Amino acid sequence: MNAPIRHGEVIFKPVSKIPKGQTKVVDSFVAADSDAGHDHVLHSKGMEITTTPKGMIYVNVKEDGTTVHQKEFDRHPDLPVVVGKYKVNKKTEFDMFDKVISDVRD
Repeated sequence: MNAPIRHGEVIFKPVSKIPKGQTKVVDSFVAADSDAGHDHVLHSKGMEITTTPKGMIYVNVKEDGTTVHQKEFDRHPDLPVVVGKYKVNKKTEFDMFDKVISDVRD
């Protein structure tokens, strides 16, 4: 099984199986977005993106691809993503004062 891939606040965690859900075939996928446009985008031809009823996201990469941080400065380096199945996880943070969990954003 492939190693996990971390790109900024996004982690592609290898899985052996993708659960049932709504699937679409795309060549680019915004794995994490930012209000400022600093998106983390996975590019790979013909990959399958599956969203489960519980809101989890999985990607089936069928051709080696690349994650790109769409930012003009202070960018994370582009990283290869090899063929495989991955669960898309986003880092979260806990605000002790407001007692809320939110996604980490670049």
